[in-house]
Amino acid sequence: MTGINDLPLAELAINNRDAASTGVSLFFLTHLFHVSSIDIADAPPVETPRNPIEFVDDYMRKAREVLEWAQLLHAAATDPLPSQRQTNWQPPAIETPEGPEFEIEEIQGERTYQRKKQYLIKWVGWAEPTWNDVSLLQEAKALNA
Repeated sequence: MTGINDLPLAELAINNRDAASTGVSLFFLTHLFHVSSIDIADAPPVETPRNPIEFVDDYMRKAREVLEWAQLLHAAATDPLPSQRQTNWQPPAIETPEGPEFEIEEIQGERTYQRKKQYLIKWVGWAEPTWNDVSLLQEAKALNA
């Protein structure tokens, strides 16, 4: 060790020695693990130049694998998860000059909820009926019938 460039190595060597008073190195107290030397490989293997035909074959094999993965992922992306499925799809409203309107298929029940009268309504195209206040159904033809 002869220069300023060797100071980090000297610091590491000193901090990695076990102290006489604690029996543990400063490095271990700071980082909670001991320094270990690493094995450096001699030289990376040099790739020999490949035949152009082998290169194209390898490229085409990888391209086919990518295409298979893309098709697989595309199919999975179009199939929604159970939590993403909409079981109660609702058709759009019928637009009129007075505002949007929905068609009632059947009135299945009635109740009083928080001092308001409500009807259990099965809407056309909806899977589940909903409870609605009478105030929302003032112009409903089914109520007048």
